[in-house]
Amino acid sequence: MLGMLLYYLIFVSPLLVYGIGLNRALVLGDSDKSVALSCLKMLICVVSSATLTYLLNVNLLAKVSLHGIYPFMAVLIFVVISIFIESIFRITARSATSEFSVSIMIIILAVNESISLYECVFFSCVAVVSFYLFIPVLRSVVRRMDYNKPEVKSANTGFILISIAVIVLALLSWNVTWLNGEAFKW
Repeated sequence: MLGMLLYYLIFVSPLLVYGIGLNRALVLGDSDKSVALSCLKMLICVVSSATLTYLLNVNLLAKVSLHGIYPFMAVLIFVVISIFIESIFRITARSATSEFSVSIMIIILAVNESISLYECVFFSCVAVVSFYLFIPVLRSVVRRMDYNKPEVKSANTGFILISIAVIVLALLSWNVTWLNGEAFKW
């Protein structure tokens, strides 16, 4: 279980592999305030929306062969849950933490990749945590690039993408089949 958690949390993070939320992670990397509150809100919204979307997809849409419209249903479910959770967070914590694009992409990814409700909840939790886990890494890459060339902000985007590609290659380099000793036996 720990190996599976680390695999999905670090090695195949949706931020690194699919690029889900890359722009938002760079924006969140600029400010330290309310990142934990944003993570908690996103975790609650994504897990509950993914769970309801999965249950709706399996129990209703698949039976009538309409499971192709589940992304639309996921958006509707997420909007309702997000408005409810956002209002609670505004009343209790007195701060706004709205996030849409990253959350809905994680919900669709979790429902697509899962074959059980447990996996759907697991994938959605791990995707949100891994998104917030890699924010300090991206922040350090951006700060290092700003340190080298502080006057050119828009030219750093290509270097950031190349840096992320290098990070992905470094994390996934252990999973190369030609390094396996069995591959060279005749």
